[in-house]
Amino acid sequence: MKISIPLLSLLILFACRDDKSQKVYLPSQVYHYIKIDTTALVNKHSVYVPVYSHIYSRSVGSPINLTAVLSIRNISYTDSFYVTDIIYYGSEGEVLKRYLDSSLLVKPMTSIEFVVEREESKGGAGANFVVKWGSFTIGSEPLIQTVMNETTSGISFVTNGVEMK
Repeated sequence: MKISIPLLSLLILFACRDDKSQKVYLPSQVYHYIKIDTTALVNKHSVYVPVYSHIYSRSVGSPINLTAVLSIRNISYTDSFYVTDIIYYGSEGEVLKRYLDSSLLVKPMTSIEFVVEREESKGGAGANFVVKWGSFTIGSEPLIQTVMNETTSGISFVTNGVEMK
């Protein structure tokens, strides 16, 4: 099989590309952004989800930075819900990032994820997400968790979201 010089050049160019400069905060393949009147939602909730952007291993002076993935899973076979806001807070309660500009539709049995990169260290050991969600019917609730990991040392753990009153 003969490959032309221009085709071979293109293959080499794309194989050697370094895309590390492009940060990806939305690893899910498909997001369904939708404009809705959130005041019309019958079932509204706020969920607090602990995040550890770093933890301490041997001493307070040498934290280990972690990658954190917020996972929001629709565990219903039949009902959809809407994520209306996702706010990432630091240990001191300061807003570090708002993840949504409009509401997201989460269809039955689907998941969405949002990433706090390992290099982000402003959040600290007391960081958290507040996830606001709602639906037009009373039904099942989503499973909302954060998975933290650091692959070099093999650290990996999960925190569960807690309904805020």
